[in-house]
Amino acid sequence: MWEKSPIRYIENVKIPILFIIGKNDRRVPPSQGIKCYNILKARQVPTRLIFYDDGHALTKVDVEADVYIQCMLWIKQYL
Repeated sequence: MWEKSPIRYIENVKIPILFIIGKNDRRVPPSQGIKCYNILKARQVPTRLIFYDDGHALTKVDVEADVYIQCMLWIKQYL
């Protein structure tokens, strides 16, 4: 599993990363995203973490709408 884990390669990440995490995610523990976020912040990689009160798919209407907005703002900021 370590060979396939994104955390194994985190030292190679140099581009801005936006983490969008559902607090109630049952597939991927939110703690994994938080760990990646903290490592990238410590390495001064432009990083942002957004939590939503939703599950893995982030399918609540208000959440889905905000995710689109946040993604577009993030892309606009770094293009």
